[in-house]
Amino acid sequence: MVSTSTGEVMSSGTGATATTLVCSTKTYTTNNWVNYQVRITGGTGIGQIRTITANTGTTLTVATWTVTPDATSTFEITPNDDFIYLLGNNAVTM
Repeated sequence: MVSTSTGEVMSSGTGATATTLVCSTKTYTTNNWVNYQVRITGGTGIGQIRTITANTGTTLTVATWTVTPDATSTFEITPNDDFIYLLGNNAVTM
């Protein structure tokens, strides 16, 4: 596993449902990854990208997968390419 300031690369998930991705080896802060993207980088479902709508300590919630990932799937969490981030402006406090 490699952590970066822009996201987190995971070695693999441990399961999934039609709208979740589970990594039971992690302990995320609840809703820390909301509005980030999860990208399936290997295994079942490779190439899919979904925006994270919620997360618990071990589970990421997303829109419905086209192909549900499984324990063979690897993924990474990255900033959302659909958003524009404004920094250095008094209008936004981060």
